[in-house]
Amino acid sequence: MARAFGVGLAATAVTACLLATAVAAIAVAATAVAATAVAATAVAATPEPHGAKGDGFADDTAGVRAALAFCAAAAPAPCTVAFARAYLSGPLRVNSSTLTLQIDGTLRMLPRAKYLKYAGGATAGPFLTNAGKLADIRVHGAGVVDGKGTPCGRASRRC
Repeated sequence: MARAFGVGLAATAVTACLLATAVAAIAVAATAVAATAVAATAVAATPEPHGAKGDGFADDTAGVRAALAFCAAAAPAPCTVAFARAYLSGPLRVNSSTLTLQIDGTLRMLPRAKYLKYAGGATAGPFLTNAGKLADIRVHGAGVVDGKGTPCGRASRRC
C-alpha cells in the first residue's frame, strides 16, 4: 500500500511540475503578445499638421512644440517626431520618455533676437532640454540640429 501511495505522490509531483511549466510558458507568451501590442501602438508626428511650415524661413516654434506635446500626450506609447524639412525654432523642451527625434532635415535655433522672445529675456537657456527623469530618448537621422542662432539676412536666406 505504501508503495502505491508513493507512486501516486510522484505522479502528482510530476503533474504539478508540468502544470507550473505550462503556466510559465503561457506567461511568457502573454508577455510577448503584450510587447507586440505596445509596438503596434507606436505613434508618429510631424510639425506640419501642428502649424509648422518647415521652409527654413518661418518661425516654426509653435508647430514643433505642438508635435512634441502630441507625443507627450501619447505616452507611454513610443512616439517619433519626424523632421524632414528645415525648421526654425525657439527653445524646445522634451517632456516624455520613449521619444525619438528623427531628424533628416534641419532643426535650427531662431536667430538670437527672435529666440529671446521665447526664452524670456536676455539670459536665454539652451535650445533643446528635457524635463528630467526621462528614459529612451533617441535622436536619429542624417540631418542637422543647429543651436547657434545664426542671424537673419539675405546671405543666410533664412527668416
